[in-house]
Amino acid sequence: SHSSSVFLRNSFVLEDGSFEGRVVVPKELPLGVQLRVSTLLLFRALIRGFPDEFFDAGAQTQIGNIRPHVVSLLFRSLISEPVEAVAASSSTLHDALLLGVSGDCRGAEGSGTKSHRLPKELIQTCIRPILLHLRDHTK
Repeated sequence: SHSSSVFLRNSFVLEDGSFEGRVVVPKELPLGVQLRVSTLLLFRALIRGFPDEFFDAGAQTQIGNIRPHVVSLLFRSLISEPVEAVAASSSTLHDALLLGVSGDCRGAEGSGTKSHRLPKELIQTCIRPILLHLRDHTK
């Protein structure tokens, strides 16, 4: 079985009760777009489901090492094509930033109030190329 064979179905649905996550990728998207959107939505589910592990991991750990790459991918996807990838990235970044404000983006009462913030330097580093792209686009 080829690893991408999961995307040859009519649609792609991934559900996991451990993090209350559900990823649904519509069947009408091309294979490459399905893979990209499902990856972005999977990052969203992981950030929402395991915020302590994602935000608090030390820089030398596996999660801490990949966190800057994930955040960078989310920002870069905001200015990419197709629109489905932009929407998935936007919702993922929204959740990640919302966790910094409210401490919990799942909306369940009593589920915790711990605040998770992305480091300011990481946000600045990731957003700089997007701002430069927008500046160049408006010239």
